[in-house]
Amino acid sequence: MAENETYENCMDCPRHLVAPDPDPTDWFEDDDELVLCTFTKERRTITVACRPHRKRFECKTPSWCPLLVNSINNTLHKDKKWKMY
Repeated sequence: MAENETYENCMDCPRHLVAPDPDPTDWFEDDDELVLCTFTKERRTITVACRPHRKRFECKTPSWCPLLVNSINNTLHKDKKWKMY
């Protein structure tokens, strides 16, 4: 993974984690899953109680994504350097 690489969907990022998230009171939703971002120390939640076939739809890159934020900051930093000269 490149330092400045960003993804349009968290499912494409190698730092996502899919874990089971069943509803204990509903047998029909036993296969629900949750998706976590492991890039941050606290493992931020991307989606919960997600049906397996809807993961890609529900995991579009959030605005708080560390890779997205780093990419924006790097771009702004480069622009500032360029304008300084």
